[in-house]
Amino acid sequence: AASANTERRFARLAMRLREADRVPLDGWRMSADTLFQSTILVAPALLRALVERCAGPVLIGVPDRGVALAIPASAAGAQRFAQRLLREYRESMNPLSPAVLVADGEGLREEPRRRRATTAVMPWLEG
Repeated sequence: AASANTERRFARLAMRLREADRVPLDGWRMSADTLFQSTILVAPALLRALVERCAGPVLIGVPDRGVALAIPASAAGAQRFAQRLLREYRESMNPLSPAVLVADGEGLREEPRRRRATTAVMPWLEG
């Protein structure tokens, strides 16, 4: 019942994504449901709609339980997506996760974290 309700809750959003005339350069920030927006992660039809609309993998983040971010992995802004997600996570009222997820239409996986560039003056401090 919970899965059916989740699918029903996001069916309209999936339809809007499919009918959108363009993909925003900075992706989407979804925050219509202040308590449960992060449940897009368990809505396969919505994840498929994102992948279909972007014609490829999509980066997804849920920095707050009421916020979901998504951007095509091939978009120019995808390089800065992890930073944007971390900033929203740090500023959130109900923090959830700073992890970047990749939706490919079949499932979700976590994108490996990239190491930040550091100076090599004291490399033993990195660990």
